[in-house]
Amino acid sequence: MKLNIEKALRRAVLAQQKGRVKEAEKIYRSILKLHPKHDVANHNLGVLTVGFGKVELSIPHFQTALETNANQYQYWISYIDALIKSDQINAARKLLQQGREIGLKGNEIDQLEQQLGSNSKSDSVPPELVS
Repeated sequence: MKLNIEKALRRAVLAQQKGRVKEAEKIYRSILKLHPKHDVANHNLGVLTVGFGKVELSIPHFQTALETNANQYQYWISYIDALIKSDQINAARKLLQQGREIGLKGNEIDQLEQQLGSNSKSDSVPPELVS
């Protein structure tokens, strides 16, 4: 059965890369019916969902992917970015802090931190007003 899941996952990723997003979505959803916590299928479905303009619906997929495999750097990035895009700023800050505490770093993390204004002294004052 695992071989069939991996084969289906490869087909979905290929379809996604070729822009056949509806086909990819269908395959990811069929994988998740059998294995609801499959990290790659959850993450990639989340990415597709963001692409469809439904950021709020992507969040549970990113959350499940990260909970299943917290060692995947991209899962952190995607989840934090989706939280920011859906105006869940406090949740994004908290998740970013958790990631930093376990050693998450890099340019993309720094950029997300800048978006969140995590470096400013006061969250209540817009950055352009701080001198």
